[in-house]
Amino acid sequence: QVKRRDRDGLEPLQASVVPRVSPGDEVHVLAKNSSDLLVDINVLYVGSDYSITHIVAERLAPQATLEEGLLAFTDTSFGMERMIAVLTEAPPESEKQDLSFLAQDGVASATRGMGSASFSDMLTDLGMAPATRSVMRLADKSGPKGAVMIFPMETVPRA
Repeated sequence: QVKRRDRDGLEPLQASVVPRVSPGDEVHVLAKNSSDLLVDINVLYVGSDYSITHIVAERLAPQATLEEGLLAFTDTSFGMERMIAVLTEAPPESEKQDLSFLAQDGVASATRGMGSASFSDMLTDLGMAPATRSVMRLADKSGPKGAVMIFPMETVPRA
């Protein structure tokens, strides 16, 4: 939900609508675990500079509710950004899933006058990059179930 700096009440976030937000606006979460299982919830924020900020990691017991303010927008970056909620079933007596290891700084913007790399150099860089993904068999249904919800938003200066 979005709380506007100059208005009372909360506006629901919908995955199909890209809201425009400005400095001083806030994002609040309201999540209810309606299942009979433990659920871990992680919220990540991907900035317009491709930075990733880990906002929260919580474990919700069956029928529990999480309701809190998560973040406030600042005037340090503008553009298309995304809030990502990752929900995962948690086996009993397991550690809470914490995705904070995904946090990273943004990408530095390129400036004029930099020498351009050749296409061959770029392909070499791609081929030598460290592995960042793993795989599992498609038939493996034994792992915990989960969901990823992505909420895009556009940050713009306040008019």
